[in-house]
Amino acid sequence: MPLSASAQTSSSSDTAEDAIDEDPHASRLVFSNTARPLGADEVYVSLSSIVVPQLGYGITDWLGVEIGGQFIPELNPKLFYIDPIAQIWQRDELHVAVGSRLSMVRGRQYGIGTRSRVLATSDALILDESWDAHWQPEVLATVAGSRGALTGGVGLHVSTTASDLGGSYLDSAYLKVGAELQLLSWMRFISESEVHGGYTDRVLAQVRTPDGDSSTQFIESTGAYLQSANALRLHGDHFATELGIGVQALTDPVISTDDTSLFGVIRFTYQF
Repeated sequence: MPLSASAQTSSSSDTAEDAIDEDPHASRLVFSNTARPLGADEVYVSLSSIVVPQLGYGITDWLGVEIGGQFIPELNPKLFYIDPIAQIWQRDELHVAVGSRLSMVRGRQYGIGTRSRVLATSDALILDESWDAHWQPEVLATVAGSRGALTGGVGLHVSTTASDLGGSYLDSAYLKVGAELQLLSWMRFISESEVHGGYTDRVLAQVRTPDGDSSTQFIESTGAYLQSANALRLHGDHFATELGIGVQALTDPVISTDDTSLFGVIRFTYQF
């Protein structure tokens, strides 16, 4: 039977120096899971980016789930997701799991703009405001060491976002890499990156025709999409805080100045 994250990382008071360090939050990286689920009946509550509450629950020692969302009326996009994880194999410090995140996102698609950056926000330019489904099945493997762990995975992003509207959209396979490094007994460095093979950046813009007239048409380009988050995890037996910075980048955006953007990482977690 696969061991839970807490059982896999626990140690006694006289453990040798090179033994695996206790890490009660070993089941997750910054935003997503490792291949080590919570133990049976273990629970944590989190708050990400101040506005996204989350709940993690260990159904068994090999099966866990996280749910979360953002429903503040004044903020976009709205979000609800459920993220189950099941460990299917474990030997020594190698753990293999499968996950299947399902997200429902309600956001505005503007006639002019790319990604989260909007060039014009007049309501007349809003093309759509509806719920879209995003499904991300993936396979994960985690190797735990004496002072950290490495996680790798491959998955597929499937979206119902309408490609005939003005918003950019993502629909491709992706690779995930995560790393955990113990710096102090109460501090770890956490890194999590995803590379998606196909991201279509789309803008609805006014284009001048050869005869001098103007017409409205889509301008688009498809390239690779990278998201990477790096944070320090300050943790105890129950409480953990992650503080850091992330980056999003496109290899071939429609607007050359919109190829890279930064975002803050902040997450508070209490594990019971």
